Parts: sequence; C-alpha cells; structure tokens
Amino acid sequence: MLESLAYSGPMGGDEVFAMVVAMLLGMSLYGVRLYFLTELHPMTASRRLRVAAMLVTPILALALGILVNALAAADVRGDLRYVLLFTAIGVAWVEVLMLVAPPLLGILSPKEAVERRAAPSIIVHAGASAALAIAYLGGNLGDGPGWWVVLLSAALSSGALLAIWALIEAVDRRSEAVTIDRDAATAIRLSGALIAASLVLGRAVAGTWQSAANLLADFITLGWPAFVLLVAEPALHAVFRPTPKAPRPSVLTAGILPACAYIALAAWLVVRYGWWT
Repeated sequence: MLESLAYSGPMGGDEVFAMVVAMLLGMSLYGVRLYFLTELHPMTASRRLRVAAMLVTPILALALGILVNALAAADVRGDLRYVLLFTAIGVAWVEVLMLVAPPLLGILSPKEAVERRAAPSIIVHAGASAALAIAYLGGNLGDGPGWWVVLLSAALSSGALLAIWALIEAVDRRSEAVTIDRDAATAIRLSGALIAASLVLGRAVAGTWQSAANLLADFITLGWPAFVLLVAEPALHAVFRPTPKAPRPSVLTAGILPACAYIALAAWLVVRYGWWT
C-alpha cells in the first residue's frame, strides 16, 4: 500500500502542469483507441483481439505505478502524488510513441489488427508497449533534481530502442512477416527482442543523476550489448522466417523459446551489472 504523502512539501507548479498534461494526453489517446475499437462491427472484428488491445494500456499503467512506487527515487516512493506524476508521464510516453512508431515500421494499428483478425500485430503492439514502458522506467531509477531528468533519460533509452527496431526492419522487412504472412512466431520473437533490449537500455540510464555527460557515458558503457540484437535477431529470422515450404513456423521453437532466451540473457546481464547507484 502507498504511504500517504511521504514528501510533505507542495508539488511545484511545473510538476502539477506536467502531471495534468500527461494525464490528459494519455487518457485522450487511450480513449480515442477505445472508441475506434468499440465501434468495430462484432461480426467482422475478433472479440478476443479487441479485449487484448483494450487491456494493454491499463495493465501497463498498473505495472508502472507499482514499479515506480517500489523502485523510483527515494522522495517519490510512497508519495501518491509523485507516483501518479511519473506513472502518468510513462503512460503518455508509451501512448505517443506507440501512436507514431508502429505505422512507420509497417505494423497495423490496433483497430486495423482487430478488424482484420491479425493477432501477430497485436502481439507486437503489446510487446513494444511493454518494452517502451521498461525503457521509460529505467529513467525513474535513481535520485535526480526533477521530472525533466526522467524524460531526458527515458528519451535516450526509448530512442535507442526504437532505433534498434527500425534497423531490424530495415535489414529484413520484419513487418511483412507480421502483417502479410501473419506469423505469430515472428511477432513473439520480435517482441522478446524489444523487451530484452529495453531491459539493458533501461538499466543503462538508471542511477543517480550527475550530469548529461555522465548519463551518456554510462549509457554507452552499459547499453551497447542491446545492439547485439541487430545481428542476432536478423540471423534468427533468416532461419525461422516464413517460407512457401514452411508458411507457419513453430510458435514454440521459432517464437517463444528465442524470445525467452533473449529476455533471460538480458536479465542476466542486468543482474550482473548490479544495483544502480
């Protein structure tokens, strides 16, 4: 349970403004998506995919709130106001980036995916949303002078994550396997790769704020292993991609197992790095 207002001082005007803007932006974008999803005709749209698309944001918001309260800066933990502030910013952060990035990278929107019964696109949306939330969360870990430090750190980790995704797409047109071939294994493996990268990148921006130069130095030192995925994932896709002879690769061997391996290796690396300081 949250402790009641652990920090007794009033919130700054910029903090209140940031929280209001973030809440309005996040709720507006989510509300628009809900509207489009509920307007789909039940005879053509998949009910299960519709529910899944609707639940992504609430689940991430709940998870972010719990993790911010447990792991964020000392003066944030237990203070409902600041937990709400950084959770609201995180939700808005993910909503904005997921509005822009997937269409640019060839992934169907949630509305299109539900309407066309394209489950792999929903899988990628969920996985990429989780990855962006993790990348954002990393910016909350450690003490700093203000909320803008969180945004600067999150911009670095999220930008690198999206760059990895974009480069993977540029190498092998991954979106075609997801949206045209509707290959669930590819969607799961890509989601696992993004989540694994976000664990490393989020850890790379965690820690007590010292300076922008120090942030960048730590990011390069700790975050570079995430870019190994630019070699590993295209190599695996060359082996597991859908082909005329095998149009539906095994979800287990071509999707779940590689995704779990990516995440396990990233988690091992984060544990090896140790607690942030």
